[in-house]
Amino acid sequence: MKVLSWPLKTNSNWRIALDLTSVLGIVGLFYVVILLTSPPPIVPAPGWPIVDKRWLVALCGLGVSLVYFPLVAKEIAIYYHLYHHPQGIAGWASRQCLMSGSN
Repeated sequence: MKVLSWPLKTNSNWRIALDLTSVLGIVGLFYVVILLTSPPPIVPAPGWPIVDKRWLVALCGLGVSLVYFPLVAKEIAIYYHLYHHPQGIAGWASRQCLMSGSN
């Protein structure tokens, strides 16, 4: 169980990435529901019915983005910590060494 809990440590870049991915997934699902429940803006012509598949495209896009977004969010969190830490890059790197247990 210890192997599965490492991304969820406090101040972990993976935790930030997973939190952001969860928010993206929830917002994306709300968008898909809105697309499912709202009618298309195009008026159907006689003899040409409109089959609205915007929700399907949005769902596929959400699936692809949820696969790659955690890695992108993790990199963004690393750069954020590097440049917004009070002691700069050196302070952040020394804190990471202390957290990992290496000297």
